[in-house]
Amino acid sequence: MEPLFPFGHGLSYTDFEYENASVSRAATTPEDGLTVSVDVTNTGDRDGAEAVQVYVGAVDSSVERPPKELAGFQKVDVAAGETETVSVDIDREAFRYWDEEADEWAVDYGEYEVSVAASSRDVHATERIELRESVQQSAGTTTETESETGTETESESAGSAPGFGVVAAAAAVTASVVGRLRGDD
Repeated sequence: MEPLFPFGHGLSYTDFEYENASVSRAATTPEDGLTVSVDVTNTGDRDGAEAVQVYVGAVDSSVERPPKELAGFQKVDVAAGETETVSVDIDREAFRYWDEEADEWAVDYGEYEVSVAASSRDVHATERIELRESVQQSAGTTTETESETGTETESESAGSAPGFGVVAAAAAVTASVVGRLRGDD
């Protein structure tokens, strides 16, 4: 079934065109992340705002995951007839999933598709990247916990505490995304 309003859908009094989408590197580690850039042109006759969304999806995941997950977004104001370059930083959180058996966050290493979109169904460009293990991790380990990295912040701890349910985490992310898209931050 095709949704009438897919995730990330928004209405505007103008139209936007996406060009020159690129990723900062073809291979990265979760710690290094990457930056996705795209030129957004307002092709209408009114000033407007666009929420550029970046999705990632593991090409051959070891567990069942959605084909693509929202990794980041950036809202930009673009005057009529003008072009703005938008950059979205993608950090290690975009590549992690909750491993229920191990009761910890885990990372699938390998190929990922990175998509630049106006909504979950309105994808403008897709590139593949290689996600590699970091130097700090042993060759046989594919999981990474907050305590191993020692970089957990107070704001991250609420969404990544062991035992935090996937449904609750999804609700918290969705509320954050909706608030940022509305400009509540």
